[in-house]
Amino acid sequence: MKKVMLASMTVSALALMSGAAAAQQKTISVVVKDTTSPYWQTVMAGACVAGKDLGVTVNVTGPQSEADVNGQIGILENAVSTGSSAVVLAPTSFEALGPAVDEAAAKVPVFLIDSKAKSEAYTSILATDNKAGGMLAGKAMAEALTKKNGTAKGSVGVISYGAGASTLDERIAGFTEGLAAYPDIKVVTKRVGDFQTTTALNDTNDVLTAFPKIDGLYGDALFTGLGAGQAISESSRKGNPVLVTFDSSDTLEQYIRDGVAQALVVQNPYKMGYDGVENAVKALKGEKLPKFIDTGVMVITPDNVGSPEAQALLHPDVSCLKK
Repeated sequence: MKKVMLASMTVSALALMSGAAAAQQKTISVVVKDTTSPYWQTVMAGACVAGKDLGVTVNVTGPQSEADVNGQIGILENAVSTGSSAVVLAPTSFEALGPAVDEAAAKVPVFLIDSKAKSEAYTSILATDNKAGGMLAGKAMAEALTKKNGTAKGSVGVISYGAGASTLDERIAGFTEGLAAYPDIKVVTKRVGDFQTTTALNDTNDVLTAFPKIDGLYGDALFTGLGAGQAISESSRKGNPVLVTFDSSDTLEQYIRDGVAQALVVQNPYKMGYDGVENAVKALKGEKLPKFIDTGVMVITPDNVGSPEAQALLHPDVSCLKK
């Protein structure tokens, strides 16, 4: 996935609209967690294309780090105060964004994507079923350990991207539940980072030192997987431990092909962005929508990484952001 450095952008759709229609055109603000991340740029690209397809103006913005919670709150407040018809938000923090969502939803429809906030005022949430994805990761870990050890057994470490994000909590809970079906696989350590790849790298190195015979590592997010994969690669321990992680990037795909990682639980961020805007448009037309909309995952392994379905998820079209 090519990285597009873009802090914010505006997409004006359907240039051939009549003057009267353009005057009535709705504006939807899409507020992501981190505009510099390939994952969130894919969300942005989906929202961009939805704006073009559906004839609405889409303003996409967000902080440049998932740790900038206060910055995201300010961006959300500004989106509402400057006349957005609806907001599509990926909350950086479950607790901290709750009151901000309550306040915004009192004025415009609010759609959550990817993550929950401590609020019930939103119209719908479009997200991965993160617990179900975590369970799939647990199964993938068991399968990888079976290939490594001849049976589903071994010691496993969890490398978490950071504290306070509901998505990560659910992915770890699902992973733990998924492993419950394999009593000979034991989680022996868990490290919680500060939303930095470098921390994930350092945490993984600490685990490899403290548990030199550890059989597997589970990363709960893109940058966790990148840090863990780098640590495994630099220590010349390819495949030992095995690595299962959420999300994807060009580097993680190469780790799969090189045997550094054994499974990626890949979400569909493009669909989150596109469907977030699409459902906001439906709400503005008065349609009733479900509270939760599952955007799905796919487990990508060395066996299926070259499939058309896997490649569509690994290399989504983000060209809309460059126009």
